[in-house]
Amino acid sequence: MSVSSLYSYCVRFIVAEKAHKITALSREQRVAKIVQAYAKGFGTDEALNYVDYVENNWSESQYTGGCYTATYGPGCLTRFGPYLRKPIGRMFFAGTECAVEWSGYINGKIYFLASN
Repeated sequence: MSVSSLYSYCVRFIVAEKAHKITALSREQRVAKIVQAYAKGFGTDEALNYVDYVENNWSESQYTGGCYTATYGPGCLTRFGPYLRKPIGRMFFAGTECAVEWSGYINGKIYFLASN
């Protein structure tokens, strides 16, 4: 049994004004706020006993420009979407834009991983 099968994972996106507010906090303050929100949301203090915490600030990423998905004009994904999912030589794109449904969500990466 792999380590990853022993634990459950929670993914959370914090956007817009809430993202600006939380990034002003220290890492420790962010962790505390987020696990407290999970504890409240799930109705249990188990979330306070988390195993690991990983975060990514998309606004600091050189390649995303501050968000976790792109916004396309009408017809763009219909026309070009299939090309986003095709490898170019040994290069593969495994981002949210690869989603076959609900573009912008993590299932784009899952779709890529499952199909390759």
